[in-house]
Amino acid sequence: MLNARKKVEIEKKPKQISFFSSIQVSAIYLFFKHQSLNNELYSGTVADFSGSDPIIYREPLQTEQYDSLSLNAPNFVSSFTQGDFVYFFFRETAVEYINCGKAIYSRVARVCKWDKGGPHRFRNRWTSFLKSRLNCSIPGDFPFYFNEIQSASNLVEGHYGHSSAKLIYGVFNTPTNSIPGSAVCAFSLQDIADTFEGSFKEQSSINSNWLPVNNAKVPEPRPGSCHNDSRTLPDPTLNFIKTHSLMDENVPAFFGQPILVRTSTM
Repeated sequence: MLNARKKVEIEKKPKQISFFSSIQVSAIYLFFKHQSLNNELYSGTVADFSGSDPIIYREPLQTEQYDSLSLNAPNFVSSFTQGDFVYFFFRETAVEYINCGKAIYSRVARVCKWDKGGPHRFRNRWTSFLKSRLNCSIPGDFPFYFNEIQSASNLVEGHYGHSSAKLIYGVFNTPTNSIPGSAVCAFSLQDIADTFEGSFKEQSSINSNWLPVNNAKVPEPRPGSCHNDSRTLPDPTLNFIKTHSLMDENVPAFFGQPILVRTSTM
């Protein structure tokens, strides 16, 4: 049983419970009602007491175990449900940066509420799990990045200029070996959705750069989408999504830059 430094927060629909344990593992639980789905629990957590097997889970589905392409030492900070999807916000070690060193990137991931897993060996695996990087940075020739998300708001709908948008506000920090700083960035749900409809990212060999996947290589039905019955998806789609959960495009800050910045040279 996880112990020590436990913090529990419960909100109204959808309910979210977060806890922080002595092993520095964070998790977000999303519990919601749906007329067709009944009551179900979605969680970003770990499957073992050592904290080495992070998963996004809804019984009986989960992300791939011990697979850095899916989740690489993540810290979950928030989740919400909107439309056909459940979204998770977290920071993790960036697998696409590993050939250059170690860096933490902020992510948004989504899974489809209607996902029933795939056939055969994919029966207990998500067929809809995708993730994108969140770009919270001060623009310029050499952008200054706030790479580590710490918390995120619920979905906020409002009017901005002559259009309306649904936004999520996040608090980001710089890494400990950088200039100390923090920022607040906003991201629109539409921009998030657009990245998930864009190009996938891949590394063709262990020493190769991560590059966008040619659209001609993406099978049909499109991997990561919602389907009426995911158990009927063909093997090419399922094999592709297993190794291509990362999207190529970053989610841009809605206003083009942070809306609040604090830095220090101390």
